[in-house]
Amino acid sequence: MHETIEFSSSRLCRFDLKPYGYSFSSSIIYLCDEKLLINYSKNFLVRIQLRKTMGNLLTFFLESSDGNFISDDEIMRRVWEDNELRASTHRLWQVMKNLRYKLIDAGMTDVFFSRTGRNGFVVNLSEVTTLYHGNKIG
Repeated sequence: MHETIEFSSSRLCRFDLKPYGYSFSSSIIYLCDEKLLINYSKNFLVRIQLRKTMGNLLTFFLESSDGNFISDDEIMRRVWEDNELRASTHRLWQVMKNLRYKLIDAGMTDVFFSRTGRNGFVVNLSEVTTLYHGNKIG
């Protein structure tokens, strides 16, 4: 996902913006490429390295459309099969459970995804902010 924005002042400047992470609150961030959760609040400092599949799952949820239902089949295809891994509902359940624990260990009180029925999840990104870095164009 890339976004180009233009700022006008005395000269026109264009920037190619690329997401590098997400902010869950004023002190918790997730860095996608590093698969790293960091809480840097005043009284609490923690750094949690996620395993590759868990990081891919978290990134998939954060990049998915806010509020939409995501089926287990789509998650398994995009997170496991697209990365040439074998998917199963047991693996999905296990990684989801461990991801939830990691987010809580990082200091999150509300997890932004929830199970819907027996076949998928709903993601709520209302409290999540995308973090961008940009390169000046031209």
